[in-house]
Amino acid sequence: MMVGPTDVASLKSNYPPGTVDHATWSNAWWSVGTGTIDGVEINLWQPPRGYEGDVARAFMYMATIYPSELWPGLAFNFMCDGVYPGLQPWARAQLLAWHRADPVDADELARAQAVAEIQGNVNPFVTMPELAEYLWGTLQGQPFEGEEPDSPDNPDVTPTPLQATYTLEDERIWLQSPYVPDGASWTVDGMAVNQEWVSTATLGVGKHELRWKAPDSTRGKITILITE
Repeated sequence: MMVGPTDVASLKSNYPPGTVDHATWSNAWWSVGTGTIDGVEINLWQPPRGYEGDVARAFMYMATIYPSELWPGLAFNFMCDGVYPGLQPWARAQLLAWHRADPVDADELARAQAVAEIQGNVNPFVTMPELAEYLWGTLQGQPFEGEEPDSPDNPDVTPTPLQATYTLEDERIWLQSPYVPDGASWTVDGMAVNQEWVSTATLGVGKHELRWKAPDSTRGKITILITE
């Protein structure tokens, strides 16, 4: 039986990634089954060999960039609230093992750079893989002296794609995304917006719902979080 990408996603369901000890389904790439976490057998999926580090660094990025207020309930099987950056102890150990065993290669770096051109920011665990050790590994608690990313000369007037989180220091939220067609109309918390950006100070700290409708009638919803 041929299994396409959509079918693989369905088989993975909402299980967390991990080491599969007993597979209920597998092909030459993915495996789905059960593994033992803290003495308890749970459902897991395992990435293809040679891509474990890629998956680990993607999850490290999600754990650090998306606050717990935006996680669905089942995410707490893998992530934890209250201790930043939130990863359950077993998840931290699993991701570090994959991260160390499968270092960043040229293909992953090129893919990360291509995503950054669209998204507006990079995954620092790809461009600075040693960062993971400072957060969760052997260098935890030591100061990290990584390079600061280049900033635009005038961030107030340089549009950047929508992000999941903002602080009040960001000042502006630009209503544009590579995943939203040009010419879309926007509402923020139910109010129509007739300009290209909204002020973080005006919206205030908390979660906000952004909805868009394109000229071709496609539409969507984005939830963002503003912190102090």
